[in-house]
Amino acid sequence: MGARARKASVPVHRARSGARASVANLVAKRKVIGPLAQGRVTPNTLRYYDRAVAWFFLYVQCLGHSTPNDVASFDELVGEAIEEAWGSGEGRALVGHLLSGLKFYVPALSGQMRFGWSLWKAWGRLEAPFRAPPLSWIAVRAIAFELMHAGEPDIAVLVVIAFLGFLRTTEFCTLTVGQLVFNSSLTKMQILFPNSKSAQRSGNVEMVHINRPALVKYCNILTRSKAASERLVPSSAAHFRRVFAEAVSTAGLSAQRFKPYSLRRGGATHHFKKFKSLDRTMEIGRWSELKTARVYINTALLELTSMTEFELPSLKVAASAFTRIMGL
Repeated sequence: MGARARKASVPVHRARSGARASVANLVAKRKVIGPLAQGRVTPNTLRYYDRAVAWFFLYVQCLGHSTPNDVASFDELVGEAIEEAWGSGEGRALVGHLLSGLKFYVPALSGQMRFGWSLWKAWGRLEAPFRAPPLSWIAVRAIAFELMHAGEPDIAVLVVIAFLGFLRTTEFCTLTVGQLVFNSSLTKMQILFPNSKSAQRSGNVEMVHINRPALVKYCNILTRSKAASERLVPSSAAHFRRVFAEAVSTAGLSAQRFKPYSLRRGGATHHFKKFKSLDRTMEIGRWSELKTARVYINTALLELTSMTEFELPSLKVAASAFTRIMGL
């Protein structure tokens, strides 16, 4: 019995050692991730919150006010700051980040700052946001051709991918190697967005599919000898905006009107016009609300009907040249 007991104790001891090692690894992993409270939003969003909240308390300090102890007075003070932002020409995004940031750092304020949020809504109703007009598929290929001609072939491919995948500006400017997943024949590619707001809320990783073999193969070449955390195209956002604006101008379009966000608007509109399926367009655009997607696409379609810029013969020539070069 003693020998049997000793033999039985060996796997139990090993199991306990393995469990301790597993817990230790889990603790180390969580230390790298950081506190749960900070993980509620992405690092980029947190930076926006910090800037807005810092702006608010600097405003309070400049006025010589003290921070009120009761919520109603605090809400009134926030309202004063919002009126200051409105009057001084600040963007509405600052106010949204301020209200969300205050709620983030003091969860007890959730649902309490009614005056502040009512001013934010009034701002949106009184001042329609500027939306960059959508780009057409011809225009995007022409811009990509000008980027290639300017010695920026990687950014040219990124621009086309952003259009086909309806990517937001921040998404394609910060795209990393680890976000790309290729099939074995290099004819299809998935782009993963594990840190998007929707992914964090639902726990499901958002993704976009690219089914253009020529683009997929080119992206696969860009990923070679790069770590998963490295940018697919190692260019700063400022550099991208500059060369994009130059390519837009060289293509014969207005760089003042067409911005990087025009790629997402144009891509969604092009897809809907081609496939006539709002559900499919919604899935690629990753909109959760049907109403939001419908308004987004319908307004872009309406804008396209009054635009004549895309009829330029030079655009069609440049677009055809890019198609031949890339084999699209």
